[in-house]
Amino acid sequence: MTTTHISPSAAVRARLNHPVLDSDGHTVEYVPAFLDYLQQVGGAKILERFGAAWEEASWNDWYKMSWAERRDRRATRSIWWGLPTKNTLDRATATLPKLLNERMEEIGLDFTILYPSVGLFFARMKDEELRRACCRAVNVFNADVYREYAARVRLDHLSH
Repeated sequence: MTTTHISPSAAVRARLNHPVLDSDGHTVEYVPAFLDYLQQVGGAKILERFGAAWEEASWNDWYKMSWAERRDRRATRSIWWGLPTKNTLDRATATLPKLLNERMEEIGLDFTILYPSVGLFFARMKDEELRRACCRAVNVFNADVYREYAARVRLDHLSH
């Protein structure tokens, strides 16, 4: 990706004589592609169970409550900042490995360690078989889509 301006991050990076590493980046998994991997790993029944677990997840409760219920229960909102939508370029960068790789210089990074975002939900699943299948599927998915960029990007995988 070619830009006509130097970002503030790139300007800071240009003044340094050492590499800049990010050790807490996040991917935003493309869920339709992940679901294909989940079906390959666990089959159609696991895919069905995932759909039900996703809908029933406690992190989703906040979105189902009225403003009054949220206030009365002092409900906390689940992670939402990991899913930027105002700046679509940043959202796309968190989802598309090639775009991330192209923007690393602009962002001011030489290397990044990424963690799953949607995938963080999987490690807390109570259903062991489903948890293992989801963790395996997201690990294989991320390994496949980020493999080409391994020189600059590492993914921290989920245990299962």
